[in-house]
Amino acid sequence: MFYLSLFCAVVLYLASISPVKNMLVSPLEQSYKIPKNLHANAIVVLGAGSYNKNTLDGDSLNRLVGGYILYKKLHLPIIFSGGYATSTRSTANIAKKILEQMGVNSKDIFIDNKSFDTNQNAIYTAKICRKQNFRKIILVTSAYHMKRAVMLFKKHNLDVIPYPVDFKESHSYNFYSYLPTLGNLVISTEALREYLGYLYYKLIFFL
Repeated sequence: MFYLSLFCAVVLYLASISPVKNMLVSPLEQSYKIPKNLHANAIVVLGAGSYNKNTLDGDSLNRLVGGYILYKKLHLPIIFSGGYATSTRSTANIAKKILEQMGVNSKDIFIDNKSFDTNQNAIYTAKICRKQNFRKIILVTSAYHMKRAVMLFKKHNLDVIPYPVDFKESHSYNFYSYLPTLGNLVISTEALREYLGYLYYKLIFFL
């Protein structure tokens, strides 16, 4: 029992410090670079979650800002995809209100408020794209999430330009980098979940 407890403590410590967090998240974030060619029919933003008081979580907000910047630059319709996965409020409904408050024309906003995971994001977004005749999309999501998202969206016959945002990797170290933090632990956990999710769908769809 002592050695098991020690092992768990060591693993928890390592997952909570910046060097290990970077080691886990860096390969995911380096899968795609920010593209220069942005010719498309629509911008698709994937939600990560929201809270019950009509606010987006950090990842969702960062993704929304990335999509909004593209909207101001390209003047393309925005599809925000995200349901009730983390709260009793739809992430997409909250995002739509925020976009309207930021000055985006409501006619330019389409939402999927049914999806619970990335695969469903792709399914419901594909339905919107077929209905609106959007043939090519710019996919906006967190850089660590992009590899799995692109795989699933292409599986559902969407022509995808990956546009990663919300980068988690830090590029400098000091004394504090080796002190455990909850933030590093959360990112390490998200990275591990991405590896498992990617492997799962790779096995389901491609074997």
